[in-house]
Amino acid sequence: MIAKLFTVTLELLVTPLLVLSAIVLLGVYTVSQPTVFAFIYEQISVHEGGAQRDGVLIAKAMRGSESFELVNKRLEAGRMGPREIYHFDDVRNKLRASSLLMLGFFLCVLISSMAARIRWTRVIVSSITWYLTLAVASVVWVSISFRSFFRTLHWWIFQDNTWMLPKGCYSLQLYPYLVWQVLGAVVLSGTLLILIALLIYNSILRRRLKSRSREELESY
Repeated sequence: MIAKLFTVTLELLVTPLLVLSAIVLLGVYTVSQPTVFAFIYEQISVHEGGAQRDGVLIAKAMRGSESFELVNKRLEAGRMGPREIYHFDDVRNKLRASSLLMLGFFLCVLISSMAARIRWTRVIVSSITWYLTLAVASVVWVSISFRSFFRTLHWWIFQDNTWMLPKGCYSLQLYPYLVWQVLGAVVLSGTLLILIALLIYNSILRRRLKSRSREELESY
């Protein structure tokens, strides 16, 4: 009874949330890559010329090691203040931590799959169910107040108010809400596509295994 409850908990709650979290962080890792971010940022066309190049330059520095004080000196159309520089340093550290966390989640998924004989179809379907539940709740929240959603998400990630930048500062001009809305949409849509692809792959794999088992039985 306890073993069955343990397996069901892994299949419906623990492993699905680990899978979902790992894929979301994979999406964050992907869109934060300089080439990917630059492509999306340029397609949005928030700015042109020097301001657009500044937005891409700061984003590239997120995955590099150059200090933001030096990055600030290379900006063409504006300058960041001390609070903005501190914030971007913090963001860079959070991105590095999220990459390690992503690997940790994938490792936990592997461990949970070894801890019990879980059914992956149930795990993936549960992951999609959790995704849709959280997505619907988030969409409702965003439709009511994106600003509230954005602020709460930042409080949860940074645990302080260092992300609250001065009104009208250069960073807020370079990265308005539209940028984060598009990036969020890319991560969420990519997450759903990956989950659906996993479900299709798992279904095809199961059919092949069943077909092979039948063929082996018929050969005896």
